[in-house]
Amino acid sequence: MFRATTDNTMLFKNLVGVVSSLVGEANLYCTKEGLCMQGMDASNVSMVSFSIPSTWFDEYCCTQDTVLGVSFATLEKLFKCAEKTDTTVLETKTPHEKLFVAFQSRNRITDFEVSVLDLDAELFEIPDTDYACSVSLATQTFKDLVAHLHAAGDECSVCIAKTEVRFKASGALGNLNLALKDNSTKPGVDANKMIRINVCPSFDQDFAHLGGAELEQHFLSSKLFCFSKSSFPNMTLKMSPDTPLVVEYPLGDAVKGYLRFYLAPNIGVVQSK
Repeated sequence: MFRATTDNTMLFKNLVGVVSSLVGEANLYCTKEGLCMQGMDASNVSMVSFSIPSTWFDEYCCTQDTVLGVSFATLEKLFKCAEKTDTTVLETKTPHEKLFVAFQSRNRITDFEVSVLDLDAELFEIPDTDYACSVSLATQTFKDLVAHLHAAGDECSVCIAKTEVRFKASGALGNLNLALKDNSTKPGVDANKMIRINVCPSFDQDFAHLGGAELEQHFLSSKLFCFSKSSFPNMTLKMSPDTPLVVEYPLGDAVKGYLRFYLAPNIGVVQSK
């Protein structure tokens, strides 16, 4: 038996919607510790993964490890019936042929039965990586700048230095350059406007041969635009040479859950200035 309930219906709705924009179907892994999933997009360029610990839910019960093949496209349509004040209920019983989804309020209950799919996919372990650099900022800041990049063109680059991160895009409209400077050490900075850049201790030495202590990679802005649709308040970009970019949204300070996107760089050599 598996059953989970949450009053964070709108956040869960957003998570389902963001996942469905990249992955139509994927396995949902239910364990005593919580829920997790992984899925590649159709082009095999990007991957989405999330881990929601049991403590994030208001009620959580999983008597045995269960794999539920679900259509996130279908779940997204179901969540259109959910209201802000609803409690979301997910439930399945042996032999796990149906996933029951319900939205409950004081005066209304909307429930659905969704067929569980038999998907040929396995959960693989993503190795822990010590990234060369990272940038932490408010989700809204990331959302705004990615919207500008996407409007300018589908080719963009992210360049992280010790004190600033630069974004560039080019297309039919011309060239766009955006820069954000680290302001985390300045007094009185609004938390919603704080930008924190972290680099590994050997950053200067590792990238000196490129003509400057900075790391640049090139990506599809359309993918970054999809990643920016999360409603979680804060996010972090992580980069290392010859490694997929990570866009990570923590689920909150009190839990260790996350929503992560991985994006392979465009073919080419990591460049500096």
